[in-house]
Amino acid sequence: MMKRFDRLLLLIEAIKNILEKLLNGGLSPQKEKLQADDLLTSKEVQSLFGIVHSTYYRWIDRKWLDPIIIGGKHYHRRDDIQSLLEKRKYRERGGLN
Repeated sequence: MMKRFDRLLLLIEAIKNILEKLLNGGLSPQKEKLQADDLLTSKEVQSLFGIVHSTYYRWIDRKWLDPIIIGGKHYHRRDDIQSLLEKRKYRERGGLN
């Protein structure tokens, strides 16, 4: 469990990334409201998908995952990962081959 200070730093970095995207025209102001609880670590993502470290980085190279990098650590939006998990379940049932 993260300490309060660590969670605050994570939230500040996430806000910084969002502001940079807004300034570069990448987001509309109402599109994203990100909180520290909305983020998953790379280890959590690997565990959810049942993949190893090398597969995780291969997925990033293939643009299947788009991490937010904060202080050299990878984080992912919970909603993005949930969406990928749903697509994966659909494919396992025979859809979107």
